[in-house]
Amino acid sequence: MGVWDRQLDMWDSEWKGRSFNGRSLQEELLAHPAAEVVSDRNLEEYTIWGVALHVHKFKEMMLAELESRKPVWPEGDDDFPPIPETPLTEPHWLETIHHMDETHEALVAKARTLDEAFLETTFAPWEITWGELFAWAVGHDGYHTAQIRNMKR
Repeated sequence: MGVWDRQLDMWDSEWKGRSFNGRSLQEELLAHPAAEVVSDRNLEEYTIWGVALHVHKFKEMMLAELESRKPVWPEGDDDFPPIPETPLTEPHWLETIHHMDETHEALVAKARTLDEAFLETTFAPWEITWGELFAWAVGHDGYHTAQIRNMKR
């Protein structure tokens, strides 16, 4: 197994549940299926809902760029989307997590098809390499997992 595959496995682990840092992001999100909990604001004025969609937006942006298409933002294009005007329901929250999972899976699958030379090419929107972007993405999931964990306290 090469370095790139190990990096992707680590990222996948942070999402799915074999995290070195405690519960994975997916487990943290599923631990809060109550819509009223995920829509509560903490002291920073963020919600678990908004943070989850922020994580999804980042991954969708990467996937869309790799697929040469425009990103799709089901909840709007704000960096931390607001709570929907209609009450957030349990099925809507679980559907959101499912959609996030589909995007993560598609992005990791696409990333596994990339050769290491591609990682040295530029991610044009931010003028960094794809390798830097993928490395940052792993930390991004970890940071927001901890943020969500702290928001529960």
